[in-house]
Amino acid sequence: MLCYYCGKELTKRNKTVDHKIPKCRGGVGGSNIVPCCKPCNGNKADMTDIEFEEYKRTGIKPFTDSERSEIHYREKLMRGRNDLYISLN
Repeated sequence: MLCYYCGKELTKRNKTVDHKIPKCRGGVGGSNIVPCCKPCNGNKADMTDIEFEEYKRTGIKPFTDSERSEIHYREKLMRGRNDLYISLN
């Protein structure tokens, strides 16, 4: 059996299972569970499988949920300020 993420041969010592969409982000069992080596499982942390593949390719970690919320809040705040400026002119 091979690791879903890196293709490395899995042994009893390095074999784990991983949720492609983490449980903390709404992932459930079934087809969401894949065989995975311990290093990939640890490095993937709470990223989705797509985010992890992008991270491996670029070396750039995706925003966390709290960072996404902060960005969304700031964008919304700036839109509100722009709307206010436009309505005053």
